[in-house]
Amino acid sequence: MSGAFQSPLAGRIRPSSEIFLNPPQITSQNAETEALDKAAREWINDLETYENTLEEMASAALDQDFKDELSAIEQWFRVLSEAERTAALYALLQQTTQVQIRFFITVLQQMARSHPMSNILSPNTFEKGTILL
Repeated sequence: MSGAFQSPLAGRIRPSSEIFLNPPQITSQNAETEALDKAAREWINDLETYENTLEEMASAALDQDFKDELSAIEQWFRVLSEAERTAALYALLQQTTQVQIRFFITVLQQMARSHPMSNILSPNTFEKGTILL
């Protein structure tokens, strides 16, 4: 018999149970990199969603049946009072998706900027104390 006892597990990789029970600690740099990667993936997915939505909007705009239905809705909307229009828009906005909400926010911001009173009614104007009427 020769010397010391040799374990049959000597030289093997750690058992998988040890790997799963004691995962390596994630450093703050790794966590930050993972967060940035996740944000980038979400941003790319959002862009793809926006692109698909715009393509579908363009397709719908070419559909004559859709144009006819939209025209009927616009005619109905024109005869409503301002309060009725507001209530109707609010009810419709309750049914929107996050993508649609972002789209409407962007459109409304652009519409507000192009309105002649937007500079006068801007919160920045009130903060500076210079209101020009």
